[in-house]
Amino acid sequence: MTLRCGITTGTCAAAAAKAAAMVLVGSPAPAVVEVSMPAGEEGSVAFRSAKGCPFRGAKGDDLTVIDLPVLRVPIVYARRDSGNSATAAVRKDAGDDADVTHGLEILATVSRTDDGQTTLVAGEGVGIVTKPGLQVPPGQPAINPVPRQMILAAVRSVTPAAVRVEISIPGGREIAQRTFNPRLGIEGGLSILGTTGIVRPYCTKALHDALRCSLDVAEACGVSALVLVPGNIGAKAARRQFTLRDEQLIEAGNEWGFLLGELPRRAFRSLLLAGHPGKLAKLAEGQWDTHSSRSQQATHLVERLLGEVLGHAGPQSPTVEGIFAAIADAERTALGNELARRIARSVGEYLASPLHTVQQGATGVSPVPWGRLPICLVLDWLATSPTLGTGKMPVAPMVDPPGTGKMPVAPMVDPPGTGKMPVAPGQEPTRDSTGRRLSVAVLLVDMAGRRLGADGDFSPWQ
Repeated sequence: MTLRCGITTGTCAAAAAKAAAMVLVGSPAPAVVEVSMPAGEEGSVAFRSAKGCPFRGAKGDDLTVIDLPVLRVPIVYARRDSGNSATAAVRKDAGDDADVTHGLEILATVSRTDDGQTTLVAGEGVGIVTKPGLQVPPGQPAINPVPRQMILAAVRSVTPAAVRVEISIPGGREIAQRTFNPRLGIEGGLSILGTTGIVRPYCTKALHDALRCSLDVAEACGVSALVLVPGNIGAKAARRQFTLRDEQLIEAGNEWGFLLGELPRRAFRSLLLAGHPGKLAKLAEGQWDTHSSRSQQATHLVERLLGEVLGHAGPQSPTVEGIFAAIADAERTALGNELARRIARSVGEYLASPLHTVQQGATGVSPVPWGRLPICLVLDWLATSPTLGTGKMPVAPMVDPPGTGKMPVAPMVDPPGTGKMPVAPGQEPTRDSTGRRLSVAVLLVDMAGRRLGADGDFSPWQ
């Protein structure tokens, strides 16, 4: 089953802005405009070809296959408002992804200006940033850097003249209440997001099948040092830091429990986790599904850890990025290294524990969602179920009880920060299917890919 991709609000805004600029300079209202995707986004993706979403490309079955980096986006309407402004709209299509903005109209109004500067402003339904720590400073429209670049580039491809670009989302203020925007200090509406321009759909079974295939390919190609990243930021940073083969790097998204559960029976020797601490920090607390709707924010852990490491309260920020940005370089390194160490330890405990799977068979392993099971069921399972078909009950003494939202772990023997896998008394170290030890390393980077902290031995990737 091929899931259909969609386009981000940033791509919609860029397409609408380009269409409005075309009408403003006297061109006919376009039915479709071409938008360039961000640098590095290439290849082919499958889009919806149903009526009402005429993405252009070679059709196959019910899909339209688009060759990036240029995407042709349909325009709902484009019209002149007056002699000095024009407005165009694009309907957001998230493909097969469950996106609260799906079906919304993204509007752009482009107006001539006499001050010689091109400006980007928030209209109805687009939020304003009010707190530090985000990619956009307080007081500015909640339009992230990549969409901002796409919008301005789209307008400049039509006219070099200075213009005022206003982005609006009718209904955005109400829908924003269903997102994280209010707690992040984004007021008045939605954010214009996207780092690649493309929305890739989320479907658990299909995603697990694809991830398992990626692991199969990596094994078949002889990869011994695997790299897992949450997404684009980690992937770029890992490729910049190390020379990697394509099959060596896998985007985990939010499916850390599933992917980590697959590793013990495979032939990988080393595992590197690379990415932003806003995602990876959740692993330190045993949150193996890191989706924002199914996990807690990482800011609480980072704030607590900062106090432990530095001995004083840290800055107030709604984001992990903001916390790191607000402290001195030496403090940032100390915090980043300690956080990386705890992530590596937690992942090692997960891999080493025989309790992290319920069943194993031809289709792989299934992580246990401890935080979602009634404690009576968990205790009943512990009392009656053999461990991975061995017929033996797990005997390692437990530290975190089931039902806490954390994976059960055993006391540590190897000292933290040694780069070694944690070992429980009476229990073998984590090993792959050939009996070799699986080491874990962690690299944390900020939004720009700059190193924040690290733990482990990185020689397998150098």
